[in-house]
Amino acid sequence: EGGVTTQTFQLTIEDLPPQEEISFLVMGVDALIASGDLNAGQGNGINATLGPAIKLINEQKYQPAINQIEAFLNKLEAAAQSQKLTPAQTAPLVADALVILRELRLLL
Repeated sequence: EGGVTTQTFQLTIEDLPPQEEISFLVMGVDALIASGDLNAGQGNGINATLGPAIKLINEQKYQPAINQIEAFLNKLEAAAQSQKLTPAQTAPLVADALVILRELRLLL
């Protein structure tokens, strides 16, 4: 079975600033690293766009931040397609990233 686990990291995003919501995404990916579902290189690659997204939001550069979150989603999709992650593992992260995108688009 390839040693794939079905552990998920459930995120709860309430009325937080987008920067804090993004930090939940980072924690979700970090949990997948800690569980062994991703190695550090894979997880860091997925998380690579999130730090810049926070910086861009702090600078009120919302469209470039949206682009970074979309890149995060693309990396999650690639991890799922390559079977590094299961749909159950990516679904909460995707859902939360889509919430963040929706909130950022309202700021444009």
